Amino acid sequence: MDLANETTVQEFVLLGLESGEQWRFYLLILFSFTYIITLIENTTIITLVHVDDHLSQLPMYILLGNFSWLEMCYVTTTMPRMIFDLASPQGIISFQDCFL
Repeated sequence: MDLANETTVQEFVLLGLESGEQWRFYLLILFSFTYIITLIENTTIITLVHVDDHLSQLPMYILLGNFSWLEMCYVTTTMPRMIFDLASPQGIISFQDCFL
Protein backbone atom coordinates (compact mmCIF):
# COMPACT_ATOMS: atom_id res chain seq x y z
CA MET A 1 0.00 0.00 0.00
CA ASP A 2 1.62 3.27 -1.19
CA LEU A 3 0.44 6.32 0.78
CA ALA A 4 2.80 8.95 -0.66
CA ASN A 5 1.74 12.57 -0.96
CA GLU A 6 1.23 13.31 -4.67
CA THR A 7 0.52 17.05 -4.48
CA THR A 8 2.65 19.52 -6.39
CA VAL A 9 3.41 23.13 -5.57
CA GLN A 10 1.80 25.50 -8.09
CA GLU A 11 2.53 28.90 -6.55
CA PHE A 12 4.10 30.64 -3.58
CA VAL A 13 2.60 33.45 -1.54
CA LEU A 14 5.09 36.24 -0.84
CA LEU A 15 4.85 37.39 2.76
CA GLY A 16 6.68 40.07 4.67
CA LEU A 17 5.55 43.19 2.84
CA GLU A 18 2.06 43.28 4.31
CA SER A 19 2.72 46.35 6.48
CA GLY A 20 0.56 48.59 4.34
CA GLU A 21 -0.17 49.83 0.86
CA GLN A 22 1.61 53.11 1.52
CA TRP A 23 4.91 51.33 2.30
CA ARG A 24 4.48 49.16 -0.78
CA PHE A 25 4.07 52.25 -2.92
CA TYR A 26 7.18 53.88 -1.41
CA LEU A 27 9.21 50.72 -1.98
CA LEU A 28 7.89 50.49 -5.54
CA ILE A 29 9.03 54.05 -6.25
CA LEU A 30 12.39 53.49 -4.53
CA PHE A 31 13.18 50.26 -6.40
CA SER A 32 12.01 51.70 -9.73
CA PHE A 33 14.23 54.74 -9.26
CA THR A 34 17.17 52.56 -8.21
CA TYR A 35 16.69 50.29 -11.23
CA ILE A 36 16.59 53.18 -13.68
CA ILE A 37 19.63 54.90 -12.12
CA THR A 38 21.60 51.64 -12.15
CA LEU A 39 20.87 51.08 -15.84
CA ILE A 40 21.81 54.67 -16.72
CA GLU A 41 25.07 54.57 -14.73
CA ASN A 42 26.20 51.24 -16.17
CA THR A 43 25.27 52.26 -19.71
CA THR A 44 27.31 55.44 -19.24
CA ILE A 45 30.35 53.46 -18.06
CA ILE A 46 30.13 51.02 -20.97
CA THR A 47 29.69 53.85 -23.47
CA LEU A 48 32.63 55.84 -22.10
CA VAL A 49 34.93 52.82 -22.15
CA HIS A 50 34.04 51.97 -25.74
CA VAL A 51 34.06 55.53 -27.10
CA ASP A 52 37.42 56.64 -25.66
CA ASP A 53 40.28 54.90 -27.49
CA HIS A 54 42.67 55.38 -24.59
CA LEU A 55 40.30 53.79 -22.06
CA SER A 56 39.43 50.88 -24.34
CA GLN A 57 43.10 49.82 -24.39
CA LEU A 58 43.58 49.67 -20.62
CA PRO A 59 42.75 46.33 -18.97
CA MET A 60 41.28 47.97 -15.88
CA TYR A 61 38.65 49.82 -17.91
CA ILE A 62 37.90 46.79 -20.07
CA LEU A 63 37.24 44.88 -16.84
CA LEU A 64 35.14 47.76 -15.51
CA GLY A 65 33.03 47.73 -18.68
CA ASN A 66 32.55 43.96 -18.37
CA PHE A 67 31.52 44.31 -14.72
CA SER A 68 29.04 47.02 -15.70
CA TRP A 69 27.54 44.71 -18.31
CA LEU A 70 27.26 41.88 -15.76
CA GLU A 71 25.61 44.16 -13.23
CA MET A 72 23.08 45.27 -15.83
CA CYS A 73 22.29 41.61 -16.54
CA TYR A 74 21.92 40.77 -12.84
CA VAL A 75 19.77 43.80 -12.09
CA THR A 76 17.58 43.22 -15.15
CA THR A 77 17.01 39.65 -13.97
CA THR A 78 15.84 40.48 -10.45
CA MET A 79 14.55 44.05 -10.21
CA PRO A 80 11.68 43.99 -12.74
CA ARG A 81 10.19 40.96 -11.01
CA MET A 82 10.51 42.65 -7.62
CA ILE A 83 8.87 45.80 -8.99
CA PHE A 84 6.07 43.72 -10.53
CA ASP A 85 5.49 41.88 -7.23
CA LEU A 86 5.32 45.17 -5.33
CA ALA A 87 2.79 46.52 -7.85
CA SER A 88 0.55 43.45 -7.72
CA PRO A 89 -1.79 43.29 -4.72
CA GLN A 90 -1.97 39.50 -4.34
CA GLY A 91 1.76 38.77 -3.88
CA ILE A 92 1.73 35.36 -5.58
CA ILE A 93 4.61 33.97 -7.64
CA SER A 94 4.44 30.76 -9.65
CA PHE A 95 6.81 27.88 -9.01
CA GLN A 96 8.47 28.30 -12.42
CA ASP A 97 9.07 32.02 -11.87
CA CYS A 98 10.45 31.34 -8.41
CA PHE A 99 12.74 28.65 -9.79
CA LEU A 100 14.07 30.93 -12.53
